[in-house]
Parts: sequence; structure tokens; C-alpha cells
Amino acid sequence: QDAKLKIDGLEVQRSGNEISDLINGLTFNLKGTGHVVADVVLDAEKAVNAISDFVEAYNNAIDWINIRVSEEPIEDPTEDYQKRIGMLRGDPLLWQTKSRLRAIISDPIATSGAFKMLSQIGITTESTDYGKSGKLVFDADKFMEAMTTNSNDVSSLMTTVMTKLDNFIGDTVDNVPVTVGSTVVTKGRLASEVNYLNDRINAIDKRIADFENRLAIKEKGLIEQYSQMETILSQLSQQASWLSGIVSQLGSIGKSS
Repeated sequence: QDAKLKIDGLEVQRSGNEISDLINGLTFNLKGTGHVVADVVLDAEKAVNAISDFVEAYNNAIDWINIRVSEEPIEDPTEDYQKRIGMLRGDPLLWQTKSRLRAIISDPIATSGAFKMLSQIGITTESTDYGKSGKLVFDADKFMEAMTTNSNDVSSLMTTVMTKLDNFIGDTVDNVPVTVGSTVVTKGRLASEVNYLNDRINAIDKRIADFENRLAIKEKGLIEQYSQMETILSQLSQQASWLSGIVSQLGSIGKSS
């Protein structure tokens, strides 16, 4: 026969003894008749691990930006990797990316819940050197306290912040064509920057090719003129030799007479 039970006054009837459609994330296994008092405790371990992983990935990205914008170029590099060192020193796109990431993480968020900032739930900027690095610190105990007292508001805040972060990263790294009015452009600041640099490279290559063509034409013209000059000088040399011979003959005749 069907299993019958009552949960918080609600009568439930199911065809089996394993019931998982009453409370999200919770499964009841009925072993027999009787009464049971159960407390459902929030398990935030997955959330804690996920946020720890996010903080680690975020700090790795910030570390990379901090290194790239401050590293000095190597004088007289011999290896390819050495030539790339220092190329992004002071790069405005990296500075802007870091600034925007910090704003998303640190600025208050307009939510209807009790939490407006990540610092209220244990995600803060490290205090070393007045927080100039921009790296994050995660207080798991503070996060757990917020989760146990108001999990819905924590979820709302995290969802809002992560959505803003995801949109920003998409606007930065996506490489897809989008239509703006009657023009097709590339979405993604990095892709746009790469396209801009490629266009500049192509323009410079074209100018080099044009100059090389002009030099080739000029070289050909100079070679032809020098060839003509060589012919003329050769003829002039022949005439000079002939004239020298005539003069010598006239001199001999004068001496004879």
C-alpha cells in the first residue's frame, strides 16, 4: 500500500518509501511507522568551496595584471619570451580592467535583501599596502554566519555580483560580431584591441610594401641611367683614345717636317 505521512501538519501520500519531492535537496527514507523530530540544517560546504575557488581564481587574475603593468622590459633580449616582458607596462586596458573588477567586488549592490556588499558576508580586499594589490580575502566563518541567519539574501547578493562580473568579463574577452546601427563591430575590448593592432600592422606592412615597390622602381631607373652613362663614358673613352692617337700622329708629322 502507499506510504502515508504528515510533515508539519501536511498530509502526504506516495507510492514508495523514498520521497525526494517535498523539500528541495532533502530525501526521506521511510523505515516504519512512528514519529520523528528532525532539524534540517543548512549545508554550506559547497558554497564555501566554490567561493574559495573563485577568490583564488580572482587573485590569480589580479596577480597577473599587477605583474604585467609594472614589469620592466629586458635590455637586449635574446629569447622570444624575454621580448614580451614589459610590453604591457602601464597598459591602460589592464589598469581599467583591474579598476572595474575592484568596483564590482567592492561597491554596494542594489538588492532588496539585508546584504549590500560582499564585505558583509566575508569577502573583502586584503589590507596589505592599503589594499593596492586588489586581491581578496575570504572569511569562511563570517560567510557561514551570514548563510545560517539569512541564506536567501546571501544568495541574492552573490547572484547579482557574479552576474555583473560575468557580464563585464564577457564584454572584455568575448570575440563575436555584433551589429551597432548599420555597422558590424566586434564585441569584446580585448578582441577589438587585437583587431586594431592587426589593422595597424597591416597598414604598416602595406606602407613598407609600397616603399619597397618605389625603391625597386627607383633602383631600376638608376641602373638603367648608370648603364647609359657607362655606355656614353665608354664611347667617350674610345673617342678620347682616337683623339689621342690623331694628336700623336700630327705631332710626329710636325717633327718630321
